[in-house]
Amino acid sequence: MRAILPTAGITCFEPQLVIRDGDRQLARVDPGDPRTGVLLEADRFCWHGAQVQLAKDAERCDELVARGYRVLRFAFEHVASRGGWIVEVVRRTLDLARGTA
Repeated sequence: MRAILPTAGITCFEPQLVIRDGDRQLARVDPGDPRTGVLLEADRFCWHGAQVQLAKDAERCDELVARGYRVLRFAFEHVASRGGWIVEVVRRTLDLARGTA
């Protein structure tokens, strides 16, 4: 995903962005835009093959959304074969977050 977005002129994302709640680290996302709060996740099925990991990631995502972040989750298959669609969804979400949609 780090290669897809800059190629499309989207350069606002920072790799390995740390999200904090006070002194506590809530998440490290890859990548994220600290100005708009748009956070991107790319998931592989094998990572979520266990119920415990799926539940942990769902809780993490919900905590971020409850704090006002916009989390977009893409499957590995999207990254591998649907880069144009990812760019389109990310652009629309950034526009919404910036109030320009």
